[in-house]
Amino acid sequence: MNPTPIRLMTAAILTAACVLLSAAAAGQPNDEPVRPAPTIETLLARPDLRPAAVTALKDFNFGGGDRIAKGTELRVHDIEPGGIVLDTGEFIFQAAFEDTDLLDRTAELIGSLSPAAIALTLDDLRDRPDLWPTRLTLQAGMEFTDGTRIDAGSTLALRDWKGPTIDAVVPGTSTLLTLDPLDTDLLDLARKDLTSKASGLYCGPDVPFFKRSIQHAIGSETDDTRHIRLAEADYLLIYRGSSICPRCERFTPKLIDAYEDLAKKHDNFEVVFVSDDRSASAHQSYMHKTEMPWSVVPYTNIYAAANTKSLPGRQLPLVYLVTPDGTVIDTKESNDADRIIRTLRRKLEDA
Repeated sequence: MNPTPIRLMTAAILTAACVLLSAAAAGQPNDEPVRPAPTIETLLARPDLRPAAVTALKDFNFGGGDRIAKGTELRVHDIEPGGIVLDTGEFIFQAAFEDTDLLDRTAELIGSLSPAAIALTLDDLRDRPDLWPTRLTLQAGMEFTDGTRIDAGSTLALRDWKGPTIDAVVPGTSTLLTLDPLDTDLLDLARKDLTSKASGLYCGPDVPFFKRSIQHAIGSETDDTRHIRLAEADYLLIYRGSSICPRCERFTPKLIDAYEDLAKKHDNFEVVFVSDDRSASAHQSYMHKTEMPWSVVPYTNIYAAANTKSLPGRQLPLVYLVTPDGTVIDTKESNDADRIIRTLRRKLEDA
């Protein structure tokens, strides 16, 4: 029996159940907890509750003729015990708290958040990749020593989050950035997602970040059949190779044969190719030559597909069998790469 109709039926049942739960949730009383007070002490302890911007309540005059007029909206760079650090877009400076509408903005922000959103801290969010958005907006411009500038409002692709900083990339480039999460709208987007789910009104699929990131990176470059296979996959085989790798040349036909055989029997896996070529033309030539039947990340987005380009390994081909959340089940490299096909086959047949 083809398992696809069963999957579709299950999805329909879950959707119907979600609608019923949403209706029930809408009628339930809300015992809202006490909200944090909009104070400087709160902001020092919870920088995630600071507003993104404030308004100057006085004129600021600086040496050299620089001037910030009363009523100007300024980005909040940081909150320190001695004052608020503001970003003009050209330079940063510290001001007294009372010289801005910081506390009014803080009260407005806290009042707009759901209890679940208020409870979500940066430390909590780092351990909740199910809430990570795949695309972010940069809140403040960045300039590099080579003169390159990334303007505020630019879209970034989130790649990973470990420790206090996030890894992001400018889509369509290899420009990698290490950022403070508060320099983006990551937390705002996650809070909106969490509020939607906590309300019981969210009926969409719960797709892990790793898979969502790959899906977003591939975008419209893959056909409907591959989109469906990727969406339904319980196992992903991430394959990194290049057109100038002799071992890849020997391995790719083996993987194509295995893929075509397994795809006839199982619809819950997909292979995703991430190029290690040094140019888009070499990548395209390799795709044309090998006629890979699986999903391929476009060359312009190879750094935007989660952390697939930073998974450990020294020698191509690199092959990783992973779950949709990016957990590596097995990995092989070089001449041992074809062994992972047996691991995939065993996993699919035992499921």
